Amino acid sequence: MSDTPTHLRGDRYAIIRLLGEGGQAATFEAVDKKVGKLVAVKRFRVRGAKSWKEVELAEREARVLANLSHPGLPRYIEHFEENGELFLVTE
Repeated sequence: MSDTPTHLRGDRYAIIRLLGEGGQAATFEAVDKKVGKLVAVKRFRVRGAKSWKEVELAEREARVLANLSHPGLPRYIEHFEENGELFLVTE
């Protein structure tokens, strides 16, 4: 993937590799340099989205995950916008 970011959030997250991608998003393995742990970074492709509904669904996924705590779900770390794209970071 030629448009894979290498660092995000002011160099906090260093992207290691692409884990998978679909029509709306791509998920990367990364290192959270702040705590020295591996994380998953999901990038939602909202630039050029066909509708605002796609953007709303990406934002809703981040908000819902932020409010959930369950051993079967990844732990939410943060979400943010950078360079016109939305990112969701989980353990």
